[in-house]
Amino acid sequence: MSGASSKKKACVRTWRLPREKASVNAIPPRTGSALAVMLPPIPSWWKRNETWVLGTISVLAFLALWEASAAFKWVNPLFTSSPSRIVLTGTEMFADGSIYEHIAVSGYEFVFGYGLALVIGVPLGILMGWYGRVNAVLEPFVSALYATPRIALLPLILIWLVIGIASKVAIVFLGAVFPILVNTITGVRTVEAEFIKVARSYGANDWQLFLTVALPSSVPMLLAGLRLGLGHALVGIVVGEM
Repeated sequence: MSGASSKKKACVRTWRLPREKASVNAIPPRTGSALAVMLPPIPSWWKRNETWVLGTISVLAFLALWEASAAFKWVNPLFTSSPSRIVLTGTEMFADGSIYEHIAVSGYEFVFGYGLALVIGVPLGILMGWYGRVNAVLEPFVSALYATPRIALLPLILIWLVIGIASKVAIVFLGAVFPILVNTITGVRTVEAEFIKVARSYGANDWQLFLTVALPSSVPMLLAGLRLGLGHALVGIVVGEM
């Protein structure tokens, strides 16, 4: 029996030994070529620049179609211009310096209108988002004015403030203040409830809770409102100049 058992052990040993060697030999050496295979492939030039290349091509195609429509008189030149005429006129106005006065006036309107929208829209949005009673009092007026087209208010603004800088600043302000106000309210009111519970559990008062939780959490929506307000302010400059 002892001889049979020793033969079985020898057979087991001779059977396991090649598998162990095979498993050890199956592990590839950590060479530079093996590490290179494990790294992700480098994207091609087209993959890295596809977005701006397609955007540039689309803009150039639009400008070419616009120029061709004016050159071949597909549209009446009295009602539309062309990119070449716009560039030529702009070059002449920069050369004789007549454009700088207009840029200064438009910049004045933008700075004061957009700055006033920031000064009023951000604090008022924070108050309406943080205090429910303030929001209950002011929300009907904000919703009504926000739903009203600003172009519809243009005749009233011209009657109240007459034609001048004040009316143009008011148009820029009305275009920019409501996106800033609404986004600020939304950002303050959508603070995570878990953050507020954690701050309360550590004994934070209302002021500390507002500074450390509510205000930082509303920054993304606030920045989105500032961006939207910037676009509306630029549109307001064009509308006011018309």
